[in-house]
Amino acid sequence: VLCFHADYTWGDGMPISRICNDATTVYHHPDGSWEIFSAAIVPVKDPQSRYSDRSVSPGVVRIIMRWTSPDGIHLSKPEVVMFPDAKDEVATQFYYLTRLDLEPYTVGFFGDFNIQTQRVRIEPIWSYDHKHWNRPLRYPLWPEDYVSAATINDIVLEPDGNVSLYYNANNMDHNGKVVGE
Repeated sequence: VLCFHADYTWGDGMPISRICNDATTVYHHPDGSWEIFSAAIVPVKDPQSRYSDRSVSPGVVRIIMRWTSPDGIHLSKPEVVMFPDAKDEVATQFYYLTRLDLEPYTVGFFGDFNIQTQRVRIEPIWSYDHKHWNRPLRYPLWPEDYVSAATINDIVLEPDGNVSLYYNANNMDHNGKVVGE
């Protein structure tokens, strides 16, 4: 479980209220260092700006944070690396980030949760530094009418050069309702 007790703020001074321990990806690098990506919950100044009648937490937004560690024990101050922007729907919450280094850049996927549809979508992303992520496509990997909740658990570069995606997917929304019913 990731948590921190320091007084961190984000954007225009809004406090990061808690870490979501259900959406954390941990990487152990060959040099012994560690990197962690996890969702955090941040209140917004105007709760109505992120209001949804289907939200279990109105007035907050889920963002993605990153920590590094030389030894897996002493963590850096968290950095906000992904957050919904003006191009995202009001109902968008960021759920997780997973990635694979392919020099000189990193490819990845992140899950964005749509409060209105109660579905997790997977969006392809890329970065040069693991801090600034580019979202040029801004569409889900699978259509929402095909898969309603999906998470990429791991991305592996195989010895033959192919990339394998290990994922979970189902045809139910976040509340257990079968898609299409």
